[in-house]
Amino acid sequence: MALFAWAVWMPQSMPENNVIRWSSQMITILQMQFNRFINHQID
Repeated sequence: MALFAWAVWMPQSMPENNVIRWSSQMITILQMQFNRFINHQID
């Protein structure tokens, strides 16, 4: 939850092009962690 709040707040203090790059990286990281979590559940 704290990470989500940080993710919402953080881009507002950055230039516009950095926000896009940062948010796409954030989505990629979240997807990787989600996939890892799912794989652990299956194993």
